[in-house]
This record gives sequence, structure tokens and C-alpha cells, in this order.
Amino acid sequence: MSPEAAPQPLGVVRTITEVFLILRNNSQRNKAMLGGRAEKTDPHHVDVDERMALISLGEENSTLRLRSRHPPEWVGAADELQYEFNKIKSRMAHLKQLQDQRLSHPHLGDDTADEQCQLQACTEEITNLLTHAQRLIKSIEEADSGAQNAEHRLLQNLVSSALTTLSNFTEKFRSRQADYLRHIETRKENVDSFLLAAPTTSGTPDAPAWHLLEHPSTDDIFSDAPEMTMAQIQDIMENKAMVEQREREVLNVSKSILELNSLFKDVAALVVDQGTVLDRIDYNIEQSSIRVRNALGSVQKAEQYQKKNRKMHAIFLLSCIVLVLLLLLLVTKS
Repeated sequence: MSPEAAPQPLGVVRTITEVFLILRNNSQRNKAMLGGRAEKTDPHHVDVDERMALISLGEENSTLRLRSRHPPEWVGAADELQYEFNKIKSRMAHLKQLQDQRLSHPHLGDDTADEQCQLQACTEEITNLLTHAQRLIKSIEEADSGAQNAEHRLLQNLVSSALTTLSNFTEKFRSRQADYLRHIETRKENVDSFLLAAPTTSGTPDAPAWHLLEHPSTDDIFSDAPEMTMAQIQDIMENKAMVEQREREVLNVSKSILELNSLFKDVAALVVDQGTVLDRIDYNIEQSSIRVRNALGSVQKAEQYQKKNRKMHAIFLLSCIVLVLLLLLLVTKS
């Protein structure tokens, strides 16, 4: 054998060159097609492997095509409820500012009618906002009847959070009104003590000047001028007007507290209804589990009965075979 002879291959050899060429040509063709498209849409070059990702990397194809569906009806109510909560928060801050400004006057008669109107309007607005928020929560809770499982849980969480927020706002508003009423009562007591300590025309200097408050005529006032100074008489007249004004404010605050009491009762009723719904859901789940266990037992019994029927069929078939064989045996022997 010559040394220049080619070595003989060992075993069976299969040529895959043609397959490699076909795959390479297809890959180059795909790269060329995708590369031209990338030059038109994207200034940067992107590899084919990157383009075959699950999420597209281009800016134009970054948006996901979701199935079109309308949002539930309670979404609008939830957005409106959140807006009402923000508005309640801002109005309560404004009410606190008005109350602090009203109570910070050094003299009892320094406040104006404009401040009184603003305070009363702000109180009524907050009460109306709380009532409207309560109605929105009730409408969201009523929309829970036709919801699916996931949507039902979402609605339950939303209603629970909204009730908690509404209860916090109502409690905060009621405490502020109670504090304001307590400050007014304190000032009223101070005015009463001042009136009781004022000098009068009677023999005892500590007797109250109720005749001046009940009949504040100019003749009576100026007839007592030698014993009472003009400043004291003016203070008595102003303090009487202040007492009447404070009584009106106390009545307004009491009215708002009564409205808050009714609102608290409604919120408590909503909480009780929500607890009833949750108890009903737990009861239905428990009953479903019991029925599923009963159904499982019934299926197992049916399976046992089915197995017993198969055994009876086999016994009957074997009995028939035995009878046939006996008949054949008798026929052959006879």
C-alpha cells in the first residue's frame, strides 16, 4: 500500500452537507427579510433572536392588545367615592381652621356674621358629603350581587376599606364638633359668671343685674349711671348678645351632632349587613363542602355496586358455561 493513498473510512458514513446548506440558506434569507424590515421601522439593528422574544422590543409594538371590554358599573362609583373622601378631608381641614380662628378671638364679640355663615356652611357641606359617601358605598355593595368570584372579593375589600375610612372621618368630625361645643360651653359659663359678678343698683353688690338684661331700655341704663359706668353697661349689653349668639351656635352644633348620630347608625347597619353577607358566604361554602363529601361517598358506593355487578356477571357466565359443559358431557356419555 502506497503512503499517499487516502485512508479508508471506518463504518457507515452519512453526508449531511446538503441539510446544512439548506438550513444556512433559510437562515440567511430570514435574516435578510427581518433586517430590511428593521431598517424601515427601527434605526437600531436588532438580532433575530431578540425579535423572537415573547415581548416585542420595538416602541410601536410595545402596546398589548387586550380584549375589549367595558369596565364594571361600580368603577365609576368607586372613583367618585375616592373623590368624595379627598373632598371631605380638605373640608374638615378648612372647618378646623375656621373653628380655631373663631375660638382664637380675645373678645367674645369679635367674630363677624361672615365667619358664622362660613362655619355653618362648612359643617353642612361635610355632613352632606358624608351622607353622599354612605350612599355610594351602599350602591357599590348592591353591585356585588352579580359579580364573579374574583370581582366579588375585590368588591368586599373595597366596601370594607370604604366603611373603615367613612367611620374614621365621621368619628373625627364628631369629636371636633364635640370639642368645639365644649369650648363654646366654657365661654358661655365664663360669660354667665361675669354677669353674675356685675355691680347693680341693689343694696348688695353681688346681686345680678337681670332687670337690665330683660328690659335693656335706655332710661333704666342712664338712670343707673351714677352707680354703673358706661363701659360696664356696654359690656353687659354685648355679653347678652353674645350669650344669645352662642346659644344659637350650640343649637346648630347639636343639630349637626344629631345628624352624625343618624349617619353612624346607618354605617353600623351597613357593617352589620356586610357581616351578614360574609356569614352567608361562609355558610354556603360549608354547605358546599358537606355536599361534596356526600357526593364523594355516593360515588364510592356506586363504584362498589358496579364492582359487585361485574362479579355477579362473571358468576352467571361461569354458571352457564358449567351447565353447557354438563349437558355436553351427558350427551357424549349417552
